[in-house]
Amino acid sequence: MKKAVLVWEMPMVMGTPSSPVMYLLYYKSAEKYMERFNRFCEEKGVDYEINLDETHGDVEKLLQDEIDLLIFAPGRKSRSFIYNKELRETQIPVYVLEEQEYRNGKVEKLLEKLKG
Repeated sequence: MKKAVLVWEMPMVMGTPSSPVMYLLYYKSAEKYMERFNRFCEEKGVDYEINLDETHGDVEKLLQDEIDLLIFAPGRKSRSFIYNKELRETQIPVYVLEEQEYRNGKVEKLLEKLKG
């Protein structure tokens, strides 16, 4: 099964946890999207599974893992790309969710991109 990672947290300092309040606010949305995506993939027979980023946005650590796709929640990619040369040069596919996709748990657009 192919592994995707959803970068959902945007702490003030990469690699450190955000405040507990911000963590809870962002975590629920990320968890909801992850569950919907994984359920949809299982129903449609798509060979992908999303896991939530546990590195607190530390892209260098993420790129050391065996992952097949990086997915960024809205607004998370720009900061990672500005500060991380390795991410800009990676061969791992990157997908940035639009706000409506993320908030409403719409996974169809991402799945179409993975199939095509």
